[in-house]
Amino acid sequence: MPRKRKRGSRPLAIPRHTWAGTPVLSAARQLNVRCFAALVEAVKHHPHSARTPALQVLSEFAFRIDARVCERVGSCPVLLVNLNFDVSEFWDRVTVGMHLSPPQPLLTQTAASPLLHEILMQAWSLAHSLPRAASLFFGMTPPVREAIGRLTGEEIDRVAQEHAVYLRPRWEDRRTFWSRLLKAAAGTSDEALIDVQLHCLSLLGGELIPLRRDG
Repeated sequence: MPRKRKRGSRPLAIPRHTWAGTPVLSAARQLNVRCFAALVEAVKHHPHSARTPALQVLSEFAFRIDARVCERVGSCPVLLVNLNFDVSEFWDRVTVGMHLSPPQPLLTQTAASPLLHEILMQAWSLAHSLPRAASLFFGMTPPVREAIGRLTGEEIDRVAQEHAVYLRPRWEDRRTFWSRLLKAAAGTSDEALIDVQLHCLSLLGGELIPLRRDG
């Protein structure tokens, strides 16, 4: 029989527990900030490259974006650059060193390679320690997450050098998402930013759930 609490005594407090993945995801958020800032710099220096909806929105906002806006954008729960993280066939070829015809690059090799190296290192770490968090933050299907988790340090170095030119904005064809994101980040409403973060998760869910069913 449970003991009765004495009249007038305070209710027992629920103990607080810090999630083990908090430091890792905090580092991932800062990575998101740097990736977004790199996209903005690319559009500023090469406005002719803004041919897709996402890049057009970035171009329109480019000179209103400062460190504060970058920090607010970086709070999105999904990495805002992509490297075919939902295409297992692409990573099957990449991980065995197969040569691929590169697209027209957006980021320079100098800017993109360090970013991709850090993306892969963090994805590798999360794939081993918090696999579901890796799938969520990087927008990876399980086969891609597992493929990256099997990479060695030398292979990560090679992929970062050879395939950095493939880095692109996530949801590059979604003008509405990027417009909402930049407006919310440039504004002061935390509620508006949370709404966009939920939009972000709904887009990711719409992509990954059908792929899991097909798999």
